[in-house]
Amino acid sequence: MKHTIISLLLSCFRWSLRLYPAAFRAEFGDEMEAVFAAAVREAAEEGPGAVIFVFLKETAEFPTNLADAYRQAAPYPGVIVM
Repeated sequence: MKHTIISLLLSCFRWSLRLYPAAFRAEFGDEMEAVFAAAVREAAEEGPGAVIFVFLKETAEFPTNLADAYRQAAPYPGVIVM
C-alpha cells in the first residue's frame, strides 16, 4: 500500500482527535494515535481491503466514542457540555 495513503489516514485520524475534549486528548490521545497507526500499518501488509476495513471500523465507531468522551467530561451526569 502506498505510503502517502497511510500518511493521509494517520493525518485524518490526528485531526479527528482534536474534536475530543482537551482532558480526554491529554490522557488518551497519544495512545489512540499509536493504536490506530499500528492497526493501519498492520492492515497495509494484508492489502488495501484490510486498510479500508480498519478505516471504516474507526469511522463507524467515531460518533459514539466522541459522544461518550463528552458525556464523561460533563460536570453533571447526563449533561453534555460543548
